[in-house]
Amino acid sequence: MMMRLTRIPPTLAAPSLGALTRGAVALLRPSSFRGRLEHEVRTLFPRTHPVGFASGRAALAKALIVAMRATGRRVIVLPAYTSYSVAAAAAMAGARVRLCDIDPITLDFDRDDLRACVDDHVAAVVLGNLYGYPSRISDLRWVRERGIIVIDDAAQALGAIDVGDPVGSRGDLGVLSFGRGKCVTTGDGGALLVHTPALRAHLGNGGNEPTRGAVELAMAAAVKLSSSVTMFGVMSRLPGAGIGESTFQPEFAMAPAPSSVNGLAADLTTCVWQQRETRTGVAELWMTALRDCPALRVIVPRGSTQPAYLRFPILATDVDARRRLTQRFARRGFTYVSSYPTTLGAIEAFRGWCDERPTPKAEAFAECVMALPCHARVSRRRVARVAKLIKKSSISVTDLHNLTNPLISSKV
Repeated sequence: MMMRLTRIPPTLAAPSLGALTRGAVALLRPSSFRGRLEHEVRTLFPRTHPVGFASGRAALAKALIVAMRATGRRVIVLPAYTSYSVAAAAAMAGARVRLCDIDPITLDFDRDDLRACVDDHVAAVVLGNLYGYPSRISDLRWVRERGIIVIDDAAQALGAIDVGDPVGSRGDLGVLSFGRGKCVTTGDGGALLVHTPALRAHLGNGGNEPTRGAVELAMAAAVKLSSSVTMFGVMSRLPGAGIGESTFQPEFAMAPAPSSVNGLAADLTTCVWQQRETRTGVAELWMTALRDCPALRVIVPRGSTQPAYLRFPILATDVDARRRLTQRFARRGFTYVSSYPTTLGAIEAFRGWCDERPTPKAEAFAECVMALPCHARVSRRRVARVAKLIKKSSISVTDLHNLTNPLISSKV
């Protein structure tokens, strides 16, 4: 009899009923929670100047604009493999992008390639913090000494800690995102964190008045509904739901956080730590269950970090092995594990913004990575079942000795 796994979201940070109520109140009376998003962000990051935005993409686009204004330069260094929203933000900002290869063992910049990327035309280097694993910043003093802005993009890593510092607080600017697929959701919304006071002069005018945010409130309610296995199964099959899909959408509103987002953010600080505790517990289950699987690499975080574990990444032996695994998962109802389908450089519509340079490690990583869910709907029993399925599907130890894929063959 085929083992069946109930369909669950790839990410889930369902808002409380109280948060939804406050979002509805703010929708009807916008003044009731005005400035609450910035207040909560300031609680999490006491030494920063926060600015709320309608989305994380908008916050990152503004960060890039600030960096270009402050330096008089236009080139931005991005990790070659990350969310498509990062590419969209760079396009919106009008940046010239230089993609840096990644280290598939740490999920961070390949340090040799970063040296090759950086020159006197670079305005900013953006730390990716992929899947909530903190990127390293301790060895990047040389970047800042060249007058380059370091942007700590914590869109995937809200709640992560690196050597005692919250991810998002390192560098000159930080970015947060509260969309539906993030560590904490307010339906949508984001924040720019200005850590270097001199950069505030480059923020420009406040822009338009915030909208009331009916769409954002509806999205938050949909996320709440998706915490029900039955409801998520129905919602995920609706045409146009787009769950688990990555799209490059460079046109979006550069607007302040909507009123409903301010209401939904009223318990943001508490939610961040609750979500991190939950995700860490699930990640530890995955780590234990999959560590000894011969044909997979488990990504182990640096000892000085506490990841946010937006998702739990593992590497298959090659693209065919990943395809076979994902197909077997899908037949049993366990979907949404493929992550971002390509590097940023492979997005056809984005190539006009990019310098053309090779990123072979990122390309190999994109072909082999799977990103397992790390949220409250992932039970110990589900982890055990998935681990059993992976081990049954794995190549033999004899085949493993013949592997030439460096992503797998140098296992830790």
